[in-house]
Amino acid sequence: MKSIHYINQHRQFNKLIRESFSKVIRDINKEAIPNTISLFQENFISNISTNEYFTLEERQGIALYFQYNNTLNESSIIEFHSGLLNEGLKDIFLKAVDKVKNIFGNIKNFVVKIWASIKKLVLEWGRKAYNAVKGKVSSLKPKIENFLKNAKDKAALIKEFYHIEDVYQWLKTKASTLWDGYIEKVTGTIDNSLKENIFNKEFTSILSEAETAQIPTDITNPETVKSWEKMNIPWKTIFKAITFVFNPIKALALSLLKLVGDKIFDGISKLVEKLGGPKSINYVIIPAIFTEVAELSGVFHGADELLKEALGLIPGIGDFIEVILHVGHYLFVSLAVYEILHEVGAGLGLIKGH
Repeated sequence: MKSIHYINQHRQFNKLIRESFSKVIRDINKEAIPNTISLFQENFISNISTNEYFTLEERQGIALYFQYNNTLNESSIIEFHSGLLNEGLKDIFLKAVDKVKNIFGNIKNFVVKIWASIKKLVLEWGRKAYNAVKGKVSSLKPKIENFLKNAKDKAALIKEFYHIEDVYQWLKTKASTLWDGYIEKVTGTIDNSLKENIFNKEFTSILSEAETAQIPTDITNPETVKSWEKMNIPWKTIFKAITFVFNPIKALALSLLKLVGDKIFDGISKLVEKLGGPKSINYVIIPAIFTEVAELSGVFHGADELLKEALGLIPGIGDFIEVILHVGHYLFVSLAVYEILHEVGAGLGLIKGH
């Protein structure tokens, strides 16, 4: 029968996983969605002078307004409107403002729905990949136990397990805020502008006049892009913009790869230290598990196939997919291996307090 201590540890680790997924969704809600909405709206305004959905007079009026104002608000609109001497121009300006407000609202709805499909993908496939990896690693527990029992350098093995336990306990307390400081460090170099025009006349017209329900927004459905092509919506540019918002995550991912490299435990050890956790060590004994228990390499390929299947549903992301695949390997495999090692180490008495 499993001890109460082990059951509590298992529950805590499951809490860590839930918090990690929740953290991703919170970041999407608080950062990615608002940033994408702002990016699309700013792109729309910066290119309005060439958008033939508006009349020439409307384009000129809105362009002139935004030479003196950064946002649409009632006081600024009234002040600008009252400064126009020609009554006809006043009417044209107000008509243009109404169009812009309507499109702003529909841009927000469009973006929110797209990100809803991305959140669904993250949750469904993230959990699916983790559970698949965890199940595979769990099935290899007897081989892992046998390898550890036969390890010759017991002192080095115990040292590595002490460190694994320190990292394990630290992770459980830092799961929901783990990446905050690190993301801030890597986002400072990201250029925050997208100059390529997203809004052609047809797309603007659809956003302005069509019922939003008529525009498919589930980008995990391959039929969505086909529908956008028929509607003359510039989907490649839209995905470029969404990928652009992913840039801070991409920068973080690339930084992680440099730290981790081919040595999972050394890399995680260095990363955790960099984030304020226990001082890193170089692992010697435990990494040999991946050589002795050959099936563990299949875990990498299994996670790879799941992630390819999931990310392959989203066209247009391009080379960003490869970064996600690599980081996904380290994330899912390391979390699963850490939990199994914690269980095995506890059972063999290799961890402090056991």
